[in-house]
Amino acid sequence: MKQAYRLFRRRGGVYYAQNNSTGEQKSLKTKDEQEAARLLDVHNSTKQATALNLELAKAYLRTADPAIAIRTWQSTALAFLGRNVT
Repeated sequence: MKQAYRLFRRRGGVYYAQNNSTGEQKSLKTKDEQEAARLLDVHNSTKQATALNLELAKAYLRTADPAIAIRTWQSTALAFLGRNVT
């Protein structure tokens, strides 16, 4: 998986993380290269974990309800209207 953030250092020696898709830059508030690398790894692993969790949720949903792939909003609305809602 492509890294979401990259590391760079500005003239003052402070390290920053830059979002590769948006270009947003965030200070890591450290001048230590090893600490900055660890913080960057945390940023990247958080992004990867989010994507993994989304795929796991989709897999669980498909397992729990196989018809979800073919269901439309119309079938959902018809099922809702068929209930006795008071």
